[in-house]
Formats: sequence, C-alpha cells, structure tokens
Amino acid sequence: MKNKTVFDFYKNIKDFKFKNSNMEKSLNLWRKIFFKEYPRFKEILLPIPKVKRFDIFQSLLERKSHRNFVNGSASLNDLSLLLYFSCGIKSVEFSNISERVANYNYFFNSRMYPSGGARFPLEVYLVLFKKIDKIECGVYHYNVKRHSLIKIKKGRFKKTIKDKILLPVNKKMIKNSLFYICVSSYFGRSFIKYGELSLILSLIEAGHLGQNLCLLSTVLNLGCCPIHGFYEDEVNKLLDLNSDVEEIIYSFIFGRV
Repeated sequence: MKNKTVFDFYKNIKDFKFKNSNMEKSLNLWRKIFFKEYPRFKEILLPIPKVKRFDIFQSLLERKSHRNFVNGSASLNDLSLLLYFSCGIKSVEFSNISERVANYNYFFNSRMYPSGGARFPLEVYLVLFKKIDKIECGVYHYNVKRHSLIKIKKGRFKKTIKDKILLPVNKKMIKNSLFYICVSSYFGRSFIKYGELSLILSLIEAGHLGQNLCLLSTVLNLGCCPIHGFYEDEVNKLLDLNSDVEEIIYSFIFGRV
C-alpha cells in the first residue's frame, strides 16, 4: 500500500463539502480556535522564559543550517524560551503558574507568528534525546495554552529517527543532537474558512514558525537544521498522529555547535 502523504490529504479535501451549512454557522466556526490537548497525560509546566537581549540583524547574518553538532546540553530556560517565542500564545498568564491558562480572546488573539485568518492549524511536538533538568527523554506535545509539555511516550527514540524516519542524506546529523521538533497541521481548521487554499496556508505558516526557531536557536547558541527529508508515515507513527486529519509537514533538529 502506498504511504499516505500531505498531497493525498489535499486530494481528499478537494472533494469535501459541508452539508446544511449556512452563513451564521460558518461565521461561528471561523471564530472558534481549536487546540489539541491530552487531558489524561502527564503535564510538565515549563518555567517562565528569561528573555535575552539580542540584535535581530546580527542573528539574521549568523543564521545557518547546522548539520554537525558537538557534545553538549541545553538548559530548561533554553527549551522554554525556544518554544514560547517561536510558537507560543502572547497572552499566556504566568502570574499563577498552578492555574496557568491563556487569556484568549478569539477576536484579538495573537501568537509569535502570523496565521491565515487566525485559524492556527499547526501543532508542535518535541522528541527529546537528552534529559533536560527533570524532563526525561521521550516524545512530547507542546500545549500552547499553558506553555507546557505533555508526555506522549517515554524512551530514547534517536535510533528510531535515524533508522526509520530520516532519509539517508540526513542520518549523520543525528549524532550528538539534543532534540527534534516536529510541526504538523490540522488542515481542517483552515479548510472551514479557506477550502483548498488551506494546504498552502499551512505550509506558509510552518515557514513563519520555522524562521522563528532558526533565529532563536542562533541567539541561544544552538545549532538548528530544518528538515523535510523524512518518511511521513513513520513520523506520524512515532507521534501517534491520525493522518486522516493531521499530517506532519516540517521538522527541525537541534544540537550544540
């Protein structure tokens, strides 16, 4: 059986039609922002990121794709800052960490990157290869509403990613890498407003988020390499994604340089 790809999904949504839809129903759907959550899984609240001063122009000049990493580690603040300022919600309330929640206004919401029609179809996952503080190796989902990590799977998956996920040209960079970030899309969130255009909008949005990751990693002295040389079905399996509604579209590998 042929592996399903994002373009197979595109073929499916081309024939999708809403039944008994009306303008009022459509407008209500457009206003609602959807979030993926794992209510029964273990949650790790990330610390309030400590902001570092930097020169954006210098960061742009220094940005490059790194394919060779050295032995090293990342701090919890590095991880917190990288996730929050690349894809977080600007209105997350940090004052009461035990009841942390996004003060989310559906009409004036804002994240660290632009999204077509504020539909925000992207989800972010972290595969941690080396323990950071009390966060063990494993697969995590980033909860943007609470700036937290949800543990999906425990274990070391570096060999799995090297042997089953990355294309041969990318296998060498897994050595000494610290973690792997994957970006998926729920195309349906955008489709309810933009139809077939939702695929293109998701890819553009992933590019915005990806540039944030690249520039922030430069500031943090982390090497970063954007990757799409992977087997999509194997990534979906690792992240436990339902590829009928959610598909991996981009990934990034990080390490010290």
